[in-house]
Formats: sequence, C-alpha cells, structure tokens
Amino acid sequence: MLLDVREPEEWDAGHVAEAVHIPRGWLELAADPDTEHYDERFDVEKPIVVHCAKGHRSSLAAVTLNEMGYQAANVEGGFEAWEEAGLRVERGVQTDPPGSRR
Repeated sequence: MLLDVREPEEWDAGHVAEAVHIPRGWLELAADPDTEHYDERFDVEKPIVVHCAKGHRSSLAAVTLNEMGYQAANVEGGFEAWEEAGLRVERGVQTDPPGSRR
C-alpha cells in the first residue's frame, strides 16, 4: 500500500494516483482493527510505504504503524521528491477521507 498521510487540501492539490489517502490525524483509528473507523485496506502481511509533503509526518506515521505491527517505511522527501522525480501525479480528483465533513 502506498499511503498518503497529508491533509485533504494537500491531497486535492495533487497526489499519487495509486495512493490511499488517510490524513495523519486519523491514522491510528484507521489502522486499528478494534475501532469502528478501521480501514480494511490495512494488512499486516503487506508492506506499507508512507508519504506526506516532505517526509516528516510520514516518518512518524511509519514508526507508529511499525509499533502497531505493520511493515511500514517512509518515502524520503515525500510527495515533493516524488513529483520532482517526474513520477505520475493526479490533480483535481477529490475524495473524502475518514472523518471529513465536506
């Protein structure tokens, strides 16, 4: 899983097409199978690559996920590095992540 932990407005401005969007503030709830907010795309058997804008939030998110029993790694440089490398980015596609009230 490629996990984007940026805020909704950051996601809306541009994101990796294949990424799953769960803002950092919702991560523990979405990754915990014992909560009503659990997202079934989380699987302890599959690796998770986490990114944010520059790699700071996602670094902390990867640590948290690893502590929860997942296999998580951080994308150094985050979305900015992804974009600078010329990798595919989508723009203008809006989604409603967990907890959003749009």
